[in-house]
Amino acid sequence: VVLLVNQGFVTWWVGKAQYGGVWLTVTPAVGMLLRHWNTTNVYSLFALGHDKRISIVTLADGTVTVVALVLLTRSYGLLGAALGSVIGVVLVGLPANLSLLARETSTSVARLAAELWPWAWRMGLADAASLAVSRVWVPATFPALVDATLLCGAGYLGLMWPLALQEPLGQYVRPRLAALRRLVRPATDA
Repeated sequence: VVLLVNQGFVTWWVGKAQYGGVWLTVTPAVGMLLRHWNTTNVYSLFALGHDKRISIVTLADGTVTVVALVLLTRSYGLLGAALGSVIGVVLVGLPANLSLLARETSTSVARLAAELWPWAWRMGLADAASLAVSRVWVPATFPALVDATLLCGAGYLGLMWPLALQEPLGQYVRPRLAALRRLVRPATDA
């Protein structure tokens, strides 16, 4: 959604001059996704009792992030700040946490990363489509922003829905869908 509507939203909200460009939209989004993945690994490691290791890795990641951010901001402005965050998590956080998680789960880093493939290809497809549409159509009014957000969200839901029904998530989703059907069905029967 952000890739599709950010330019139009920024232009509508604070003015066209404040829009930083497509790379200043893409880079923080990539950084956010990588940091979410890293946080998921951290929670797993915390549950396995690696509190001290998590703290050390987080401090190292933060240090690399700040140094990269300062150095890159001098050359690339705001984009350098976003790149600094990506560099920290890619060089420190993810490698350190994934390698420990792989060791703890008796698997490989490649296997842990491969587990994300069903989600990743869908996300990549959604991102590519959003970026392509955003290059030819910029929603410029509030109603257009709402429409674009709803349409993009519906498309994303359509792409991801099959994953929501697969295990392990499916065991939680299917009973709630059944309960929802029971709530809706009596209203439609009346």
